[in-house]
Amino acid sequence: MREKIAYPDQVKAGLTTQSKKEKNMKIIMSEKIDLDSCMTAAIILGVESPEIEIVDELATGAQLENAAIACIECGWSGDTQRNNWDHHFYAPSGTRTEPNLPPACIQAAQEKLPVIPSVVKAIGEWDLGKTVNNFEHPEIKDIFSGMLLSIKNVKKQAITGIKLCRKWLAGDFQLSPEEVEWKRIIKEEYSKKVEAEWKKVEFMDTLGGRAIAYVKSPFWGTLQEIQKRIDEEDIVVVQNPETNKVTIALNANGPEEMNLKLVCDLLNKIDPGWGGPISGKIIGSPHSGTKLDFNDILDVVRLFM
Repeated sequence: MREKIAYPDQVKAGLTTQSKKEKNMKIIMSEKIDLDSCMTAAIILGVESPEIEIVDELATGAQLENAAIACIECGWSGDTQRNNWDHHFYAPSGTRTEPNLPPACIQAAQEKLPVIPSVVKAIGEWDLGKTVNNFEHPEIKDIFSGMLLSIKNVKKQAITGIKLCRKWLAGDFQLSPEEVEWKRIIKEEYSKKVEAEWKKVEFMDTLGGRAIAYVKSPFWGTLQEIQKRIDEEDIVVVQNPETNKVTIALNANGPEEMNLKLVCDLLNKIDPGWGGPISGKIIGSPHSGTKLDFNDILDVVRLFM
């Protein structure tokens, strides 16, 4: 039996309408499951339970052209009229995505709901790397992260993440016993892992006088924790040695005009597929990993930042 959720009236109206339209929809998601992608799925699905497919990098051309298939963070096109929901300003070819796109969940809410709920706004801000001070339930980040640590199967992560987002979208933030455990797990594991990874961080200076904090770390929380500990104009570069993926990020609270778009342009010329949100505050290598040596990437950042 499908769970009945007591959605707030305005949100419920939008979700009910969508569920009638999207009843037979299929969802394709990137293997990088996060709050933004799961909330996007929750919004565009309404209360329906679709078939979900996980892809390593990109959906196929045929899938992206099929409006009956919702492609979330796996198309690089941002073509919401074809049901493609992306939050990137570069395509794998290195060309800019037009128009400039907000987080995918914000796009979905703007098109599918009569109002944008506060939980969606908060997730959108977090996805941009910003600090959110006016949201009453910041614990959902810990719950979601604890879920990802507890559930290893990516498809199950997606299904559970969508279920959580539906609950929060409905205005239900009461913790289940399972969510309490996820929150406990993330606090314990996070603290231990972060301190261990922080000890590995090394530093170098850029030609522009900024500091680069860099490290090789498979732990997902390393980047965010270093961001909190660096100065406003400094830069973080993290390589996951297990996947060879590299992420470069600025302090989210740093100068508004400072961004990594030039670095992204340069890296794309020699290793197509680098991209990130339109803010330019964070960029990442291709989903399949970079072909570039870590030291060469550091050199590009050092010379042009």
